[in-house]
Amino acid sequence: MVMPDKAAVETCTRTKLKPEELADKDLASMTIVGCMAQAKWSSGPVPIEATIRVAVMETAPGQHEVSGVTYIRTLTEPTSLPAGKIKIESLPDCEVMASGG
Repeated sequence: MVMPDKAAVETCTRTKLKPEELADKDLASMTIVGCMAQAKWSSGPVPIEATIRVAVMETAPGQHEVSGVTYIRTLTEPTSLPAGKIKIESLPDCEVMASGG
């Protein structure tokens, strides 16, 4: 999987935040997201952990409906930034089809 370049994201994040801001895990995580949009892409595939999160809600007693799907790609190599990991979360535009069985 090609992802934003880790070193570029780290450099961008460190450049945008003051040292005391960089220590704040939440602020660093939000800044990482903005820096990923600006960073060059990795020159080739990098190892990631991929997770798909499916939210299901009960619409009526005994009836359930998928209310959302989130696709999460996390670089397996940790970052030295306070966030610990660099990840991309996206909400794909998908339609859930009822099974035929």
